[in-house]
Amino acid sequence: MAPNDFVNVIDKPMIADGDYIALAEKAANEVERNCEDMSSWNDINMGDPTYKIFTRKSSTVEASEEMLMLTSTLPATIDKLEKLLSLQYSYRLQWDELLENAEIVRKLPDEVYIIRHLIKKRLTLSARESIDVVKVLRKDDKLIFGLTSTTHPQYPPVKGYVRTQHHLGGYYLKPNPADSSSTDFSMLFHADLNLSAPRFLSSLVDRFKPKLMAEKIGNLRKAIVKFDI
Repeated sequence: MAPNDFVNVIDKPMIADGDYIALAEKAANEVERNCEDMSSWNDINMGDPTYKIFTRKSSTVEASEEMLMLTSTLPATIDKLEKLLSLQYSYRLQWDELLENAEIVRKLPDEVYIIRHLIKKRLTLSARESIDVVKVLRKDDKLIFGLTSTTHPQYPPVKGYVRTQHHLGGYYLKPNPADSSSTDFSMLFHADLNLSAPRFLSSLVDRFKPKLMAEKIGNLRKAIVKFDI
């Protein structure tokens, strides 16, 4: 696949399993690359010492919004965090307040999943919906979730929800070298929200997105304490 084949592939009405898998594997590799190479990221000072948020310009030609990444060290093992983050377990919908629902549409080989996400309405953001392909990559001592949007013939856009295009997203986890019971955690978010709004409102939402990421890491920290896994 060429570097910008994400959107080219998802525009096709029918997608073969091999194409879904290739999209997911590319997403996981891109998450790994972006989280390990910090040279192009710019730090946003959010005033909280427990995490940092960074932005950078998109490397995807079709994207209209910047990439964001949050980094933090979490007091939990990778095994526990996998259970809290993965939709194969019941915990995610219990702690992630942004998620209205999430459904695994299909399981494909090599830990690839097609997932339908429903996101709750929040302030100026309407309710969101996306069909995403996700790859779980286990590499050395790292765990990587890579995600990009796709389509599925049984899941057309739904009335009342705005179809969101995730160019790239996911999580990057590796053991903290100073404390084996902690994990160095990165969360990457790169999506066009497809807003039909005046320019000033779009700017407001751009500023709102880092706050959503901060809220999510706060809820994940609470889940680490709440759930004895």
